[in-house]
Amino acid sequence: MSELKKDLDVIREVVESLKDIILSNAISIGEIPSPTFGETAAIKRLEDFFMQEDVKDVSCDEAGNIQGTIPGKVGARNIALVAHADTAFEEGVDHTLSLRDQRIFGPGIADNSLGLSVLASVPTILQKLNRPLNANLVLVGVTRSLGRGDLGGIRFFLENNKVPIDAGICIEGVELGRLNYSALSMMRGELTCTVPEEYDWDRLGASSAIIGLNEVINRAMELPLPRRPATTIVMGAIKGGNSYHKRATEAALKFELRSASNEIVSEASERVRQIVKEVEIVTRDHFELDIFASRNAGGIPIGHPLVRSAREVMDVLGISVHDGPSMSELAAFIDRGIPAITIGVTHGENTSRIDGSVSIEGIYTGLTQLMGILFANDAGGDDGEY
Repeated sequence: MSELKKDLDVIREVVESLKDIILSNAISIGEIPSPTFGETAAIKRLEDFFMQEDVKDVSCDEAGNIQGTIPGKVGARNIALVAHADTAFEEGVDHTLSLRDQRIFGPGIADNSLGLSVLASVPTILQKLNRPLNANLVLVGVTRSLGRGDLGGIRFFLENNKVPIDAGICIEGVELGRLNYSALSMMRGELTCTVPEEYDWDRLGASSAIIGLNEVINRAMELPLPRRPATTIVMGAIKGGNSYHKRATEAALKFELRSASNEIVSEASERVRQIVKEVEIVTRDHFELDIFASRNAGGIPIGHPLVRSAREVMDVLGISVHDGPSMSELAAFIDRGIPAITIGVTHGENTSRIDGSVSIEGIYTGLTQLMGILFANDAGGDDGEY
Protein backbone atom coordinates (compact mmCIF):
# COMPACT_ATOMS: atom_id res chain seq x y z
CA MET A 1 0.00 0.00 0.00
CA SER A 2 2.87 2.39 0.75
CA GLU A 3 4.37 1.70 -2.69
CA LEU A 4 1.01 2.42 -4.30
CA LYS A 5 0.81 5.72 -2.43
CA LYS A 6 4.26 6.71 -3.71
CA ASP A 7 3.20 5.86 -7.27
CA LEU A 8 0.01 7.86 -6.95
CA ASP A 9 1.85 10.84 -5.47
CA VAL A 10 4.15 10.89 -8.51
CA ILE A 11 1.19 10.58 -10.89
CA ARG A 12 -0.68 13.37 -9.09
CA GLU A 13 2.34 15.66 -9.35
CA VAL A 14 2.60 15.04 -13.10
CA VAL A 15 -1.14 15.53 -13.62
CA GLU A 16 -1.10 18.86 -11.80
CA SER A 17 1.93 19.99 -13.82
CA LEU A 18 -0.21 19.49 -16.95
CA LYS A 19 -3.31 21.26 -15.62
CA ASP A 20 -3.27 23.98 -18.28
CA ILE A 21 -3.28 21.36 -21.04
CA ILE A 22 -5.94 19.27 -19.29
CA LEU A 23 -8.29 22.23 -18.85
CA SER A 24 -7.63 23.43 -22.39
CA ASN A 25 -8.56 20.00 -23.73
CA ALA A 26 -11.75 19.95 -21.67
CA ILE A 27 -12.84 23.37 -22.91
CA SER A 28 -11.84 22.71 -26.52
CA ILE A 29 -14.00 19.59 -26.67
CA GLY A 30 -16.72 20.80 -24.29
CA GLU A 31 -17.60 23.87 -26.36
CA ILE A 32 -18.49 21.71 -29.36
CA PRO A 33 -22.18 20.73 -29.50
CA SER A 34 -22.38 16.95 -29.59
CA PRO A 35 -25.96 15.67 -29.37
CA THR A 36 -26.66 12.00 -29.95
CA PHE A 37 -26.31 11.25 -33.69
CA GLY A 38 -24.53 14.61 -34.10
CA GLU A 39 -21.11 13.90 -32.61
CA THR A 40 -19.01 14.35 -35.77
CA ALA A 41 -17.37 17.66 -34.84
CA ALA A 42 -16.39 16.50 -31.33
CA ILE A 43 -15.00 13.25 -32.73
CA LYS A 44 -12.99 15.24 -35.29
CA ARG A 45 -11.53 17.41 -32.52
CA LEU A 46 -10.46 14.30 -30.62
CA GLU A 47 -8.91 12.93 -33.80
CA ASP A 48 -6.86 16.12 -34.08
CA PHE A 49 -5.58 15.62 -30.52
CA PHE A 50 -4.63 12.02 -31.30
CA MET A 51 -2.68 13.08 -34.37
CA GLN A 52 -0.85 15.81 -32.42
CA GLU A 53 0.18 13.31 -29.73
CA ASP A 54 1.35 10.75 -32.27
CA VAL A 55 -1.22 8.17 -31.21
CA LYS A 56 -0.94 5.19 -33.55
CA ASP A 57 -3.49 3.62 -35.90
CA VAL A 58 -5.97 6.48 -35.60
CA SER A 59 -9.16 5.76 -37.53
CA CYS A 60 -12.91 6.32 -37.61
CA ASP A 61 -15.39 3.53 -38.26
CA GLU A 62 -18.81 3.44 -39.91
CA ALA A 63 -20.57 4.28 -36.64
CA GLY A 64 -18.53 7.49 -36.34
CA ASN A 65 -16.36 6.19 -33.49
CA ILE A 66 -12.74 7.37 -33.26
CA GLN A 67 -9.99 5.07 -32.01
CA GLY A 68 -6.23 5.18 -31.63
CA THR A 69 -3.61 3.06 -29.91
CA ILE A 70 -0.74 3.79 -27.56
CA PRO A 71 1.45 0.70 -28.10
CA GLY A 72 2.66 -1.14 -25.01
CA LYS A 73 6.14 -2.48 -24.32
CA VAL A 74 4.89 -6.05 -24.60
CA GLY A 75 1.66 -5.53 -26.50
CA ALA A 76 0.18 -8.94 -25.76
CA ARG A 77 -3.00 -7.44 -24.31
CA ASN A 78 -5.31 -4.60 -25.19
CA ILE A 79 -7.03 -2.37 -22.64
CA ALA A 80 -9.83 -0.22 -24.08
CA LEU A 81 -10.28 3.21 -22.52
CA VAL A 82 -13.72 4.36 -23.63
CA ALA A 83 -15.76 7.58 -23.35
CA HIS A 84 -18.98 8.47 -25.12
CA ALA A 85 -18.96 11.62 -27.21
CA ASP A 86 -22.64 12.55 -27.08
CA THR A 87 -24.33 14.89 -24.62
CA ALA A 88 -27.99 15.56 -23.86
CA PHE A 89 -27.89 19.12 -25.27
CA GLU A 90 -28.87 20.04 -28.81
CA GLU A 91 -26.78 22.05 -31.25
CA GLY A 92 -28.82 25.22 -30.77
CA VAL A 93 -27.84 25.48 -27.09
CA ASP A 94 -25.02 27.91 -26.27
CA HIS A 95 -22.09 25.63 -25.42
CA THR A 96 -19.74 28.37 -24.21
CA LEU A 97 -17.98 27.16 -21.06
CA SER A 98 -16.85 29.36 -18.19
CA LEU A 99 -14.29 28.86 -15.43
CA ARG A 100 -14.97 30.39 -12.02
CA ASP A 101 -14.82 29.39 -8.37
CA GLN A 102 -12.61 26.42 -9.28
CA ARG A 103 -15.34 24.94 -11.46
CA ILE A 104 -16.11 24.55 -15.16
CA PHE A 105 -19.67 25.60 -16.01
CA GLY A 106 -21.57 24.66 -19.14
CA PRO A 107 -23.98 22.22 -20.78
CA GLY A 108 -22.76 18.66 -21.19
CA ILE A 109 -19.40 19.15 -19.48
CA ALA A 110 -20.26 16.49 -16.89
CA ASP A 111 -21.92 14.06 -19.28
CA ASN A 112 -19.77 13.56 -21.12
CA SER A 113 -17.53 16.22 -22.67
CA LEU A 114 -15.11 15.96 -19.75
CA GLY A 115 -14.97 12.18 -20.10
CA LEU A 116 -14.20 12.50 -23.80
CA SER A 117 -11.49 15.08 -23.13
CA VAL A 118 -9.76 12.61 -20.80
CA LEU A 119 -8.91 10.55 -23.89
CA ALA A 120 -7.14 13.62 -25.29
CA SER A 121 -5.11 14.08 -22.09
CA VAL A 122 -4.04 10.51 -21.35
CA PRO A 123 -1.31 10.36 -24.07
CA THR A 124 0.26 13.56 -22.71
CA ILE A 125 0.20 12.25 -19.14
CA LEU A 126 1.80 8.94 -20.13
CA GLN A 127 4.50 10.73 -22.09
CA LYS A 128 5.25 13.07 -19.18
CA LEU A 129 5.41 10.13 -16.76
CA ASN A 130 7.85 8.41 -19.12
CA ARG A 131 6.38 5.11 -18.00
CA PRO A 132 4.94 3.10 -20.89
CA LEU A 133 2.40 0.40 -20.22
CA ASN A 134 3.06 -3.25 -21.01
CA ALA A 135 -0.37 -3.57 -22.63
CA ASN A 136 -1.58 -1.67 -25.66
CA LEU A 137 -3.95 1.12 -24.63
CA VAL A 138 -6.80 1.51 -27.13
CA LEU A 139 -8.42 4.95 -26.81
CA VAL A 140 -12.01 4.96 -28.10
CA GLY A 141 -14.43 7.88 -28.40
CA VAL A 142 -17.84 6.37 -29.12
CA THR A 143 -21.03 7.80 -30.58
CA ARG A 144 -24.74 7.05 -30.07
CA SER A 145 -24.65 6.30 -26.37
CA LEU A 146 -27.51 8.24 -24.82
CA GLY A 147 -31.26 7.91 -25.27
CA ARG A 148 -32.19 6.47 -28.63
CA GLY A 149 -28.53 5.88 -29.36
CA ASP A 150 -28.81 2.74 -27.19
CA LEU A 151 -25.02 2.29 -26.92
CA GLY A 152 -24.88 1.96 -30.69
CA GLY A 153 -21.32 3.26 -30.97
CA ILE A 154 -19.63 0.96 -28.47
CA ARG A 155 -21.65 -2.01 -29.65
CA PHE A 156 -20.49 -1.43 -33.22
CA PHE A 157 -16.90 -1.03 -32.09
CA LEU A 158 -16.85 -4.25 -30.05
CA GLU A 159 -18.56 -6.22 -32.81
CA ASN A 160 -16.32 -5.01 -35.63
CA ASN A 161 -12.97 -4.08 -34.12
CA LYS A 162 -10.26 -6.45 -35.37
CA VAL A 163 -8.09 -6.06 -32.26
CA PRO A 164 -9.24 -8.34 -29.39
CA ILE A 165 -10.10 -6.32 -26.29
CA ASP A 166 -9.05 -7.94 -23.01
CA ALA A 167 -10.44 -5.37 -20.57
CA GLY A 168 -12.32 -2.08 -20.63
CA ILE A 169 -12.44 1.08 -18.54
CA CYS A 170 -15.38 3.38 -19.26
CA ILE A 171 -14.90 7.06 -18.41
CA GLU A 172 -17.75 9.30 -17.27
CA GLY A 173 -17.31 12.94 -16.27
CA VAL A 174 -19.10 12.37 -12.96
CA GLU A 175 -19.26 11.23 -10.25
CA LEU A 176 -15.80 10.78 -8.73
CA GLY A 177 -16.03 7.67 -6.56
CA ARG A 178 -18.42 5.72 -8.77
CA LEU A 179 -17.23 2.20 -9.39
CA ASN A 180 -19.58 0.22 -11.60
CA TYR A 181 -18.87 -3.36 -12.55
CA SER A 182 -22.37 -4.65 -13.25
CA ALA A 183 -25.37 -3.64 -15.35
CA LEU A 184 -29.08 -3.88 -14.70
CA SER A 185 -31.51 -5.34 -17.16
CA MET A 186 -33.35 -2.42 -18.71
CA MET A 187 -36.06 -1.62 -21.23
CA ARG A 188 -36.45 2.01 -22.32
CA GLY A 189 -39.39 3.37 -24.25
CA GLU A 190 -41.59 6.28 -25.19
CA LEU A 191 -45.38 6.18 -25.13
CA THR A 192 -47.33 8.71 -27.18
CA CYS A 193 -51.06 9.33 -26.73
CA THR A 194 -53.08 11.19 -29.38
CA VAL A 195 -56.74 12.22 -29.21
CA PRO A 196 -58.70 13.53 -32.19
CA GLU A 197 -59.06 17.28 -32.71
CA GLU A 198 -62.82 16.85 -32.86
CA TYR A 199 -63.46 15.22 -29.50
CA ASP A 200 -66.64 13.25 -28.85
CA TRP A 201 -67.54 14.44 -25.36
CA ASP A 202 -70.31 11.86 -25.08
CA ARG A 203 -67.99 8.88 -25.39
CA LEU A 204 -66.21 7.22 -22.51
CA GLY A 205 -62.60 8.09 -22.07
CA ALA A 206 -60.16 10.83 -21.30
CA SER A 207 -60.68 14.48 -22.10
CA SER A 208 -57.05 15.00 -23.11
CA ALA A 209 -53.95 13.06 -24.10
CA ILE A 210 -52.37 13.88 -20.74
CA ILE A 211 -55.21 12.15 -18.90
CA GLY A 212 -54.88 9.18 -21.24
CA LEU A 213 -51.21 8.85 -20.37
CA ASN A 214 -52.04 9.29 -16.70
CA GLU A 215 -54.33 6.29 -16.84
CA VAL A 216 -51.51 4.17 -18.22
CA ILE A 217 -49.11 5.50 -15.57
CA ASN A 218 -51.54 4.72 -12.72
CA ARG A 219 -52.04 1.15 -13.89
CA ALA A 220 -48.34 0.59 -14.54
CA MET A 221 -47.42 1.81 -11.06
CA GLU A 222 -49.84 -0.75 -9.60
CA LEU A 223 -47.91 -3.66 -11.10
CA PRO A 224 -46.70 -6.05 -8.35
CA LEU A 225 -42.97 -5.63 -8.94
CA PRO A 226 -40.64 -7.65 -6.70
CA ARG A 227 -38.32 -6.04 -4.17
CA ARG A 228 -35.82 -8.84 -4.68
CA PRO A 229 -34.36 -8.65 -7.15
CA ALA A 230 -34.91 -4.89 -7.02
CA THR A 231 -37.23 -3.85 -9.84
CA THR A 232 -38.54 -0.38 -10.67
CA ILE A 233 -40.44 1.58 -13.29
CA VAL A 234 -38.88 5.01 -13.77
CA MET A 235 -41.24 7.64 -15.14
CA GLY A 236 -38.59 9.94 -16.56
CA ALA A 237 -40.41 12.71 -18.43
CA ILE A 238 -43.85 13.68 -19.64
CA LYS A 239 -44.71 16.37 -22.14
CA GLY A 240 -47.99 17.45 -23.66
CA GLY A 241 -50.20 20.36 -24.55
CA ASN A 242 -49.49 24.00 -25.34
CA SER A 243 -51.93 26.09 -23.36
CA TYR A 244 -54.00 26.52 -20.20
CA HIS A 245 -57.38 26.56 -21.94
CA LYS A 246 -56.98 24.02 -24.72
CA ARG A 247 -56.93 20.34 -24.05
CA ALA A 248 -53.80 18.48 -25.05
CA THR A 249 -54.33 16.47 -28.20
CA GLU A 250 -50.91 14.80 -27.91
CA ALA A 251 -48.70 13.86 -25.00
CA ALA A 252 -45.61 11.69 -24.61
CA LEU A 253 -44.10 9.75 -21.73
CA LYS A 254 -40.47 8.63 -21.44
CA PHE A 255 -39.91 5.71 -19.11
CA GLU A 256 -37.64 2.82 -18.15
CA LEU A 257 -38.09 -0.60 -16.62
CA ARG A 258 -35.09 -1.71 -14.55
CA SER A 259 -34.26 -4.92 -12.71
CA ALA A 260 -31.41 -7.23 -11.85
CA SER A 261 -33.39 -9.93 -13.70
CA ASN A 262 -33.75 -10.09 -17.49
CA GLU A 263 -36.80 -12.31 -17.07
CA ILE A 264 -38.61 -9.85 -14.80
CA VAL A 265 -37.98 -6.94 -17.20
CA SER A 266 -39.30 -9.05 -20.07
CA GLU A 267 -42.44 -9.98 -18.12
CA ALA A 268 -43.03 -6.43 -16.88
CA SER A 269 -42.57 -4.93 -20.33
CA GLU A 270 -45.14 -7.35 -21.74
CA ARG A 271 -47.56 -6.34 -18.98
CA VAL A 272 -47.02 -2.66 -19.84
CA ARG A 273 -47.88 -3.46 -23.47
CA GLN A 274 -51.11 -5.11 -22.29
CA ILE A 275 -51.99 -2.11 -20.12
CA VAL A 276 -51.55 0.24 -23.08
CA LYS A 277 -53.88 -1.90 -25.20
CA GLU A 278 -56.49 -2.05 -22.44
CA VAL A 279 -56.45 1.72 -21.89
CA GLU A 280 -56.65 2.32 -25.64
CA ILE A 281 -59.80 0.18 -25.86
CA VAL A 282 -61.46 2.02 -22.97
CA THR A 283 -60.50 5.59 -23.94
CA ARG A 284 -60.51 5.10 -27.74
CA ASP A 285 -57.46 7.33 -27.85
CA HIS A 286 -54.54 6.33 -30.04
CA PHE A 287 -51.38 5.07 -28.34
CA GLU A 288 -47.98 4.35 -29.85
CA LEU A 289 -45.45 2.44 -27.74
CA ASP A 290 -41.88 2.67 -29.00
CA ILE A 291 -39.36 0.43 -27.23
CA PHE A 292 -35.99 1.57 -28.53
CA ALA A 293 -33.33 0.55 -26.00
CA SER A 294 -32.47 -2.40 -23.80
CA ARG A 295 -29.72 -3.79 -21.58
CA ASN A 296 -28.97 -7.25 -20.20
CA ALA A 297 -28.11 -7.83 -16.56
CA GLY A 298 -24.62 -9.08 -15.76
CA GLY A 299 -21.15 -8.05 -14.68
CA ILE A 300 -17.93 -9.17 -13.04
CA PRO A 301 -17.54 -10.21 -9.38
CA ILE A 302 -16.48 -7.79 -6.67
CA GLY A 303 -13.25 -9.76 -6.27
CA HIS A 304 -12.20 -9.37 -9.90
CA PRO A 305 -8.71 -7.79 -10.27
CA LEU A 306 -10.16 -4.77 -12.09
CA VAL A 307 -12.56 -4.05 -9.24
CA ARG A 308 -10.10 -4.88 -6.50
CA SER A 309 -7.35 -2.67 -7.90
CA ALA A 310 -9.76 0.21 -8.48
CA ARG A 311 -10.88 0.03 -4.84
CA GLU A 312 -7.29 0.02 -3.63
CA VAL A 313 -6.43 3.09 -5.70
CA MET A 314 -9.56 4.93 -4.54
CA ASP A 315 -8.87 4.06 -0.90
CA VAL A 316 -5.31 5.39 -1.07
CA LEU A 317 -6.54 8.60 -2.73
CA GLY A 318 -9.22 9.02 -0.06
CA ILE A 319 -12.04 8.68 -2.57
CA SER A 320 -15.32 7.42 -1.11
CA VAL A 321 -16.40 4.45 -3.24
CA HIS A 322 -19.99 4.26 -4.50
CA ASP A 323 -20.53 1.00 -6.32
CA GLY A 324 -23.67 -0.17 -8.05
CA PRO A 325 -24.98 -1.05 -11.51
CA SER A 326 -24.45 1.22 -14.50
CA MET A 327 -26.29 1.96 -17.73
CA SER A 328 -23.06 3.08 -19.43
CA GLU A 329 -20.89 1.47 -22.13
CA LEU A 330 -20.10 -1.11 -19.48
CA ALA A 331 -23.24 -3.01 -20.51
CA ALA A 332 -21.86 -3.60 -24.01
CA PHE A 333 -18.63 -5.06 -22.58
CA ILE A 334 -20.67 -7.32 -20.30
CA ASP A 335 -22.73 -8.58 -23.24
CA ARG A 336 -19.52 -9.74 -24.92
CA GLY A 337 -17.98 -11.26 -21.79
CA ILE A 338 -15.21 -8.66 -21.54
CA PRO A 339 -14.29 -7.58 -17.98
CA ALA A 340 -14.85 -3.85 -17.56
CA ILE A 341 -15.58 -1.11 -15.04
CA THR A 342 -16.95 2.42 -15.18
CA ILE A 343 -15.37 5.24 -13.15
CA GLY A 344 -16.06 8.96 -12.79
CA VAL A 345 -13.56 11.79 -13.18
CA THR A 346 -14.78 14.50 -10.80
CA HIS A 347 -17.67 15.88 -8.75
CA GLY A 348 -20.54 17.66 -10.47
CA GLU A 349 -23.51 19.88 -9.70
CA ASN A 350 -26.75 20.33 -11.68
CA THR A 351 -25.23 18.04 -14.28
CA SER A 352 -28.40 17.66 -16.37
CA ARG A 353 -28.93 21.44 -16.68
CA ILE A 354 -27.43 24.05 -18.98
CA ASP A 355 -25.67 25.64 -15.99
CA GLY A 356 -24.21 22.33 -14.79
CA SER A 357 -20.66 22.38 -13.47
CA VAL A 358 -17.74 20.16 -12.46
CA SER A 359 -14.98 20.58 -9.92
CA ILE A 360 -11.57 21.41 -11.41
CA GLU A 361 -9.64 20.10 -8.39
CA GLY A 362 -11.58 16.85 -8.66
CA ILE A 363 -10.38 16.39 -12.24
CA TYR A 364 -6.77 16.06 -11.08
CA THR A 365 -7.79 13.46 -8.50
CA GLY A 366 -9.89 11.64 -11.09
CA LEU A 367 -7.06 11.47 -13.60
CA THR A 368 -4.65 10.27 -10.91
CA GLN A 369 -7.20 7.58 -10.08
CA LEU A 370 -7.47 6.52 -13.73
CA MET A 371 -3.72 6.30 -14.28
CA GLY A 372 -3.32 4.38 -11.01
CA ILE A 373 -5.92 1.83 -12.12
CA LEU A 374 -4.23 1.46 -15.50
CA PHE A 375 -0.81 0.81 -13.99
CA ALA A 376 -2.24 -1.53 -11.34
CA ASN A 377 -3.85 -3.69 -14.01
CA ASP A 378 -0.78 -3.57 -16.22
CA ALA A 379 1.77 -4.61 -13.60
CA GLY A 380 1.62 -8.31 -14.49
CA GLY A 381 3.03 -7.86 -17.99
CA ASP A 382 2.32 -11.04 -19.91
CA ASP A 383 1.53 -13.06 -16.80
CA GLY A 384 -1.85 -13.41 -15.16
CA GLU A 385 -5.21 -12.26 -16.50
CA TYR A 386 -7.33 -9.15 -16.40
